[in-house]
Amino acid sequence: MRKITKRNWSSYNDSLVKRGDIFLWFDEATLSSWYSEPDRYKRGRLYNYSNVAMRALLSIREVFHLTFSGLAGFGQSLFSMLGITGLSAPDHTSICKRAKTFDIPIKVYDHRETRRLLIDSAGLKVFDEGR
Repeated sequence: MRKITKRNWSSYNDSLVKRGDIFLWFDEATLSSWYSEPDRYKRGRLYNYSNVAMRALLSIREVFHLTFSGLAGFGQSLFSMLGITGLSAPDHTSICKRAKTFDIPIKVYDHRETRRLLIDSAGLKVFDEGR
């Protein structure tokens, strides 16, 4: 026979609401190197956005399973929400073209654990409750 347990609906509802919490941190080095440095020895058109910026955005894409156009909108809204002026997110075409050159491995976590995202000059790191 199955034992019936009484559920604390208030704490259960609070845990469901907390699943939607997002914590994002941008490292100063990431923000300062968002745009690529001009390379006068490179042939062809120069990249507007650095590899650091592309890696950070593509990592966010992997975590949230966004399309390229959704990622461009997410990046723009993220900058406006954080009050970061002077920076912009690349358009979806630029992201799509540059995505072919990156391999972004993201470890899959249990959806019941709290995750924290840290964006620094090395890219995006996902931390669980213990870190």
